[in-house]
Amino acid sequence: MSVSLVMVTADGKQKEIPLNRQVQVIGRQTDCQIRIPTSAVSRHHCELTVNESRVLLRDLGSSN
Repeated sequence: MSVSLVMVTADGKQKEIPLNRQVQVIGRQTDCQIRIPTSAVSRHHCELTVNESRVLLRDLGSSN
């Protein structure tokens, strides 16, 4: 399965982010595969798991 995230900026521009790994962590910490460096996002915010039939999103105990 081919899966991507689409980031949309305030001015309407879009950027596609392919999810090439089975597991990717989203957060602001430097060890995250998808970094969002803003205080509104936790250091390790959530985890995306992609397999043949579905995409799972797991909250990593974020407070944001």
